[in-house]
Amino acid sequence: MEKGRISPMQLGILVFMFVISSATLLIPPLVTFYTKQDAWIVSIITMLVALPVVWLYIALGMRYPNLTLIEYTERILGKWFGKAVSSLFIFYFLIITATLLRQLGDMLVTLVLTDTPIQWVELLFFSLVVAAIRLGIEVSSRAAEIFFPWVLAFLLFLFVALLPRIEWKNVQPIFESPLNMMAKGVFIHMGIPFFDLVIFLMIFPYVSDLRKAKKVYFVAMIAGSIIIVMVTLMSTLVLGANLTGRSIYSVFELARSVDVGNFIQRIEVLVGGIWFITMFFKIAVCFYASVLAIVQLFKLKHYKPLTFPLGMLVISLSMVMFSNTVDFRQVARGLWTTSIMPYGLFFPIILLVVDSIKQRRAIKKGNPENG
Repeated sequence: MEKGRISPMQLGILVFMFVISSATLLIPPLVTFYTKQDAWIVSIITMLVALPVVWLYIALGMRYPNLTLIEYTERILGKWFGKAVSSLFIFYFLIITATLLRQLGDMLVTLVLTDTPIQWVELLFFSLVVAAIRLGIEVSSRAAEIFFPWVLAFLLFLFVALLPRIEWKNVQPIFESPLNMMAKGVFIHMGIPFFDLVIFLMIFPYVSDLRKAKKVYFVAMIAGSIIIVMVTLMSTLVLGANLTGRSIYSVFELARSVDVGNFIQRIEVLVGGIWFITMFFKIAVCFYASVLAIVQLFKLKHYKPLTFPLGMLVISLSMVMFSNTVDFRQVARGLWTTSIMPYGLFFPIILLVVDSIKQRRAIKKGNPENG
């Protein structure tokens, strides 16, 4: 079982990396496709909508500060129903891990390693993830802490370098998109990445100071959301809504637009490096949650023996889930959010409501339950 501990700051850095990783690549083209120049407004609205969802996760985690999502699901819902729901969560954790791995593989073979089979790219990358997970969540969080300043510095440089390329006419007129299209954009955006934040309920018990972690969790989510808003806004301002909506990887088109004094140009390789780093930590968190959940569900003593077979399972799933990037984009345009909403919204609400009812009954009997 996991014995490592992470600080609230390290948790916040993991949340920040988690939020910006795939979302900065996917959200600008996906949302702009429906809402045109209003996509950045949709990102702001989604951030506000996501706040009560994050509060839901924190409220649930604070009720059982020493238990993970899998452990208190069984306690709240009972042995058999709890195990059934926990099994569904494990399925979800594995699916999201495989999906993220496929995203990364598709990006690398499309833009960088064009002659390399995607299976070998995924195998090499996921070997690093497995190695990191075998060292424990504490080691991964410390590594994220090292890379965090570089990620922030590069994002700041990217935004500043793009300022001369801005054309304000590209975001005019505002609020032109129909309300149903904006609602669809918010719906898509909630699935990437906010509903996935439920996965951190598997990590909460290993934070050294959970009370401080509550605030850090909120702040990190908001900070990551602001980065998504900025990337979406810059994509529209520099590339225009039409090009952003048609692009597969609009953030790379942004990087190609950078030209500082005819000296610093075409920094898409650096963008790819930053995205690779953030995706590494997001996939590591998801895979760690998958392994830990299986260990806790079946009451195993050690998680390391599971890392290699589960790693091969994740790679296999990533190969069969989507045929190509276009296939994944079709799924991401609504079906993805619909598929994960039970795990990111419905199950947490059910757990909180059922636990509240049980707590009230226990208080009336003079025997309150606690984590």
